[in-house]
Amino acid sequence: MDNNDKGIAAVTAAILHRGRMLNYVSLVLSALVVAQFLSKGAAFGVCPSLVLALGLAEFWFAARVALDANLFEKIADGKLSTKDIDDSLLRLGLIKQEKAGRSMEDRSRGAFRLLKLQGMCLLGQMAAFIAGAIF
Repeated sequence: MDNNDKGIAAVTAAILHRGRMLNYVSLVLSALVVAQFLSKGAAFGVCPSLVLALGLAEFWFAARVALDANLFEKIADGKLSTKDIDDSLLRLGLIKQEKAGRSMEDRSRGAFRLLKLQGMCLLGQMAAFIAGAIF
């Protein structure tokens, strides 16, 4: 692996680590909805239910983004090669054979796609939270 790939891996890891901030906001929104439910004892409406459902989806994407951030960091530090990671993921059944051997740019784009999906879940969660507060 050349230094350019290590650089891409380092930048990708740094960007993916920002997913933690999204996750913290999502957790706060979910906690506020649960606290409101517990204090009022009322049934969940559509908006609070949507906040929690999107929060669960965001949590799933946050876990995937965090895993990718850790793996990209190991690539950037030279602790693991992309082949090592692909072999391990294949043996564990976590990726399909056609995903193995991708370029660093393709790997980064795939990871950024997960981060965008995480962000979209958070935006939906925020919209549902605001709608629930207004209506």
